[in-house]
Amino acid sequence: PVNELRFQKPQPIQHIPDPYDATQWPKACIHQKLHENYLNPEMSEDCLYLNIWSPSEPKPTGALKPVMFWIHGGAMQFGSSVEKWYSGQALAAMGDVVVVTINYRLNIFGMLYTGVKHTGASGNMGLWDQALALQWVVDNISSFGGDPHNITVFGQSAGSMSTSVHILSPITRHLFQRAIMMSGAATNNVCTPQTLEREWYKRVVNTGCGDSDPNSQEFTPHMIECLQKAPVAQLLKAVGPQLTACELDFLVDGQFIPKNPIEMLKSGDYRQDLDLLIGTVANEGTMVMAFYMDPVKFNRFKPQPITYGE
Repeated sequence: PVNELRFQKPQPIQHIPDPYDATQWPKACIHQKLHENYLNPEMSEDCLYLNIWSPSEPKPTGALKPVMFWIHGGAMQFGSSVEKWYSGQALAAMGDVVVVTINYRLNIFGMLYTGVKHTGASGNMGLWDQALALQWVVDNISSFGGDPHNITVFGQSAGSMSTSVHILSPITRHLFQRAIMMSGAATNNVCTPQTLEREWYKRVVNTGCGDSDPNSQEFTPHMIECLQKAPVAQLLKAVGPQLTACELDFLVDGQFIPKNPIEMLKSGDYRQDLDLLIGTVANEGTMVMAFYMDPVKFNRFKPQPITYGE
């Protein structure tokens, strides 16, 4: 979503006049660069694409293959479906399944919440992106040999948390039959909507789109219009390299997430008739640790000698 659609819920494309060349990798959604040489794909706000791998060996006529719908991790701040280790080629070939991987908006573009007074950013935009992709798969995957009635949603870290939300949400819980959660569940709920708005307000002030009233803590229509027009680099610089736990929390918005997730689980308000596999990922943080560590200071984590020479 670009221009006036920035921070809005995604909208399905109604018609593409010309054949679409789907043989090239799409661009990743905008996020902070973790490293100059790694996890640094080409990015764009026009990023809501998905990738499909289908086994070349067809099943008997009329027999459709199971579908595996992958949601990547990255703390809702970074990552994309274009990373080569997320290629579904091997899984599709060895598992005899149709594999789908998706992009969704991240960081301020996918998480910003500007409160309920104005039609700015309603929060959970990344979740709405995932939901639209999942609905597209239900509507179209049979054209790629996949069974729309045999879909497994699975993800790791933030992708696992997102999967747990889709099990809860009345928007998506009817769209799939199985789920795999690999390290993470959306049961944090560390922020109220009011606190989340204030946290984002403090962050957005640094973009140059702040209110002229130094005592204000609420978004105004002028601020929202400014944010929609601000250059991407300006927004990323203002947001900084790391969001707080509050800003990364999914919003209980009364729609996608109707109530506190714990309350929904206790009351049975979730998709119960599905197969669910839950696990954790050993050494999950090892891969990204180097990106957050100062190499010069890395020595302090080495075992120290018991004695020192004279």
